[in-house]
Amino acid sequence: MTNERLGVTIDGVDNLSPVLKSIESGVIRFVGAVSSALTVLSVVGFPVASAATFQQQLLEVKKTTDFTAEALGTLKTGLIELSKTTDVAVNELARIAALGGQMGVGEQGPAALLAFTEELSRAVTALDVSADQAAPALGKLVNIFNLPLGQFRNAVAVINELSNISTATAEEILDVQRRIGDLGGSVTFAQSAALSALAIDLGVTAETAGTSITKIFADMKSSAADFAAFMGVSTGEWIDRINNDGISALTSFLTRLNSLPSEVASKAKVELTGGGRIFELVTKMQNQLRLGDSSRMAILLREANREWLEGTSAIREQQNVLSGTIAQYDIFKNKVNSAFIAGGDQALRAINDILKSVGDTVSSQQFVDGFAGFIGNLVALGDVVVSLSLIHISEPTRPY
Repeated sequence: MTNERLGVTIDGVDNLSPVLKSIESGVIRFVGAVSSALTVLSVVGFPVASAATFQQQLLEVKKTTDFTAEALGTLKTGLIELSKTTDVAVNELARIAALGGQMGVGEQGPAALLAFTEELSRAVTALDVSADQAAPALGKLVNIFNLPLGQFRNAVAVINELSNISTATAEEILDVQRRIGDLGGSVTFAQSAALSALAIDLGVTAETAGTSITKIFADMKSSAADFAAFMGVSTGEWIDRINNDGISALTSFLTRLNSLPSEVASKAKVELTGGGRIFELVTKMQNQLRLGDSSRMAILLREANREWLEGTSAIREQQNVLSGTIAQYDIFKNKVNSAFIAGGDQALRAINDILKSVGDTVSSQQFVDGFAGFIGNLVALGDVVVSLSLIHISEPTRPY
């Protein structure tokens, strides 16, 4: 039997590798182009996004003020200029303006709303609280004490100074003061703030301070005859004192308690103001009052009243904060952002025009009919391709 060998020589040319290399290079170039495009879009998109956000905040201002386009433009320019001198971002300033509009400040015009925004931005910087915290709290106090816009600076100065000289933070003072208000018209803004800071100084929580102080003053009014008898004055005289000078009434009550033996004073406190946490707070205030002019109550009241008259504490605090590197960097960012917003405004107008044009086009009947025809042609083409495929499969080749 013949031994047969089959010798086969295969010579091949590698035509595939160059093609793969070409595809690889194309992919790399494509990815690079996409990355560059995304970088450009992010750079261009930032001012557009800033302008769009600011525009949205201004629309919120318009909703709360019903400003005309001209008035809104005046406010817009003022907010951008204000952002260049403070560490509060322009979008935050616009949000403050919207809150001012909700409080009715916008009824006095864009200049008044801008002044309100400037004062509240000073509070944000000086008090180290966010606009979302400061605006609602101060807004409620403005309404409770019926403060005119011109005294808003004084109110912020009082809170700032008390937070500087007491253990209470601005946030805690605002919290207590929001709870006690003007105590039924018995105290001024400065006195209310001083009492709030005193309670925190004495180790009382904001919630306990609010309920306790409110209860003490409510009892001094509802049980006026009992308090008058304890103080040795007529009921009318006591009512007049508690209504017109609540701090004087409270101080005289505490002084009277200090003049009595501790057992008698304790019994009087329980009968007139109650026990528990209220009893403890009254006792702590008694002990403070014994220190005279050096007592915490006297110091807090004195400084609060002084700042109410001068209204400079928050201004000085803001100047100190803004002199720091971090604040200067924030101001730098605000200046850059204001330039971006100016450029973004132009881009927004162009984008709005394009969107409007595209929207008008796609909503036209001609576009709808043409698109429907295009989809119909695609379906018809698909049917043809499927038919051809079926014909090819049904005619297999036969070996011969």
